[in-house]
Amino acid sequence: MKKVEEVICLLDQCSPLTPPSVFILSPDNTDEDNEAWLRKVLPDLPEDEKRCRAVIECLLEAERALIARRPSPVSGVLRYMFEIYRVKLTFGEQIHEDWVFGEGRDRDAVLNQIYAHCEAINLDPGNASWEEILLVLEALDMDRVKQLVCIKAN
Repeated sequence: MKKVEEVICLLDQCSPLTPPSVFILSPDNTDEDNEAWLRKVLPDLPEDEKRCRAVIECLLEAERALIARRPSPVSGVLRYMFEIYRVKLTFGEQIHEDWVFGEGRDRDAVLNQIYAHCEAINLDPGNASWEEILLVLEALDMDRVKQLVCIKAN
């Protein structure tokens, strides 16, 4: 089980969607995952491939710096374009895997439910783990997590 205490998310301030598009900046994401989301939410990227590549590289460097918690001269660009959230563990303790996948529940079916909840609120998880996704879902819409998690009463 992955210990997750914080997840970084980008909220597209100009998103035409309601709720707005949110992307999880997971350390497990590839540059391709990040680039795909950026291209989706930034349709006005330069037409010229070299200029577009330069903009994407700048944004990817800013994302990597955020995840690594290191300063970067290009981080301001990201902050200008997106709201950046650091979602911290707030439900008291880590969600246990058996709360999500136990009790004879089909793991693939539960993961499909998790992704369906993400899609319903315009949350793009990239390659985030189920732990990271549930942490963000809990911050955005606690009721969705309650539907997914089965905690036994003692």
